[in-house]
Amino acid sequence: MKKITICGSMIFVKEIQNLEIMLNKLGFKVYLPTIKEGNLVDYSKLCINEQIDIKNKFIDLHLSKIKKSDAIIVANYNKKNKKNCIGSNTFLEMGFAYAFNKKIFLLNDVPIQSNSLEIQGLKPICLYGNLDYLETYL
Repeated sequence: MKKITICGSMIFVKEIQNLEIMLNKLGFKVYLPTIKEGNLVDYSKLCINEQIDIKNKFIDLHLSKIKKSDAIIVANYNKKNKKNCIGSNTFLEMGFAYAFNKKIFLLNDVPIQSNSLEIQGLKPICLYGNLDYLETYL
């Protein structure tokens, strides 16, 4: 069974959970980001060092999921006025996947943002919203 880790902003929790269901139906073992992070931690009540320590634990946990996967899929949806947004943490995860020779899939097209060229340099495969393309590449 192929293993895939979903990467993306926690603003898209519902979309990520739906994506997990669709990937499971296609026969994938799916690893998710720590969905409950937003509910577990109120960063506004913590000092900066506490925020950093907690964020570090979430990052380490997610990177360990990427390491044991065959690929990642970036859930890059529209965020505010940004089409197909890829945030800084997700970009970090893409770089990590790239370093470990994992396939990188973008659910939607490459966003137009300040690091678009760097995103493209990681050679992601754009699915244009169609998960059926995964079978072609995995």
